[in-house]
Amino acid sequence: MKAFLDVNVGDVRAYQREKASYDLGCEYLRKCGPMLLGLDPNVDPNTLDEESTELLVDSFNCDPTWNTKDPGVIRLRAPEDIRAGRLVFELFDAKVPKTCENFKCLLTGEKGTGKSSGKLLHYKGCCFHRIIAGFMMQGGDVVKGDGSAGDSIYGGKFNDEKPGLKIKHLDRGTLAMANGGKNTNTSQFYVTFGENLAQLDGKHVVFGKVVEGTGVLDIVERQAASKDGKPLVPVTIGDCGVY
Repeated sequence: MKAFLDVNVGDVRAYQREKASYDLGCEYLRKCGPMLLGLDPNVDPNTLDEESTELLVDSFNCDPTWNTKDPGVIRLRAPEDIRAGRLVFELFDAKVPKTCENFKCLLTGEKGTGKSSGKLLHYKGCCFHRIIAGFMMQGGDVVKGDGSAGDSIYGGKFNDEKPGLKIKHLDRGTLAMANGGKNTNTSQFYVTFGENLAQLDGKHVVFGKVVEGTGVLDIVERQAASKDGKPLVPVTIGDCGVY
């Protein structure tokens, strides 16, 4: 089985605000640019010179038929995309079927609300709350989002699958369950940055590995990792699912 996580690096709400302003700016340019400045309605707003941009923004600000539309401001430069890319995992469902089924259902959201937490059992929108350079990125707390909780499709904590405890953390991109000790698996998981992390062997159920998208790990580690684990910028799951 293969699964994927689309990873965002940056403030999602800020990006959404900027994108809404840009979309409104594109609409205004398309409808009013030809009349105001004699522009081609299909012109790329990112190619406009500074003078044309200022004239369009000033005109928008003085036009109540436009400036009352949400979000009320325009921008004519596309915001920087925060989507770092897609991580694709091979899941070891033949060796650890219970762990992989939990992960799969949390990717799709198919189980709805958790019996233990009352929270939606879905990774989409969930954050990576702990990101340590050279070590790992940890997320999946669908209950509180800060690493202090979690839930599963089995109604809370579930036991370790022994075959997964025997798989070693040899490679960058190893996918494993985070826990609070023996037999305390929920929804939290981690993906390793480092190699040969023997200190984790036998303590965490390994249930997959990254097979595509290692460049996403590079971006997250470079932009968000810290020594104490607190992310330098928000890292979230923009979308997720299985193939």
